[in-house]
Amino acid sequence: DDSRKRYINSSMLLNAPLDVRTDPTFRVRIRAGSEIQMIDFIRDLIIRHEEDRGTVVLHASGVCRDDDAVVIAGPKGAGKTTTLLSVLRHPEWSYFTGDKAFCELAGDHLVVYPWRDYPYVGVGTIRADQRLERLVREATGAALDQYPPSHKVLLDPDVFEAWLGAEFSPRPRRLAAVMLPEVRPDEPLTTWRLSSDAERWAHLNKIVDRQVDTTFFTWQSYLVPDYSAFYRSLSQLRQVLPSIDMVRLRGTLDIDLGAVLGRDSAARPLCWEGAA
Repeated sequence: DDSRKRYINSSMLLNAPLDVRTDPTFRVRIRAGSEIQMIDFIRDLIIRHEEDRGTVVLHASGVCRDDDAVVIAGPKGAGKTTTLLSVLRHPEWSYFTGDKAFCELAGDHLVVYPWRDYPYVGVGTIRADQRLERLVREATGAALDQYPPSHKVLLDPDVFEAWLGAEFSPRPRRLAAVMLPEVRPDEPLTTWRLSSDAERWAHLNKIVDRQVDTTFFTWQSYLVPDYSAFYRSLSQLRQVLPSIDMVRLRGTLDIDLGAVLGRDSAARPLCWEGAA
């Protein structure tokens, strides 16, 4: 059938339409051991549906304080989870989202909605914390010793939140800042607030989740053939970008976020990237 695509691995068969506007039916066959594939499949369906509505999805974790949210974003291995955990050691910050944030423009500011996703966490991060390692082994049976530290494990949100000691809340908040970490364990922490509009826009585009990081299928490229609403929303975000702090973090990611953002008297000066 030339109107559909088939994707097969050892645990799952997916028969997907080329264009969901004319054929919205997905046919799935599963067997024991296909839980992660099904999670990826359903997650991708939700994200593509939101993008079709014009929602911009950021691949980021996040924390919140009062009505503000701060997202933590970067490539695999950058130190997102390390930064999240470090920030949450300070009681004024609460857990917001584990892996994705959904953005909508609301007047002169950007509203972000958290998502109770199944976050990917690196084996190195898991094994560095005895309690998390025990929770992961008990919940998943994952043979963590067989994987390198950079390998990612998909965690049940119940396990992840139990480890954090945090309770998920669906309440949306204003996006106040974006943190861009780069872990370098033996270096002191250095911070740069990005001041160049072009560079800030480039970094925002890097963390937009256009292509879901699924390990199993490339079917999602067929799910939303028309990205016009998505790109229209993305271009509108540029209007409010000047109101959002964007800070790069490099070194040992032990973060006092209030100090980094300069919102308390103990804050140390930031280095301003691009300044004269």
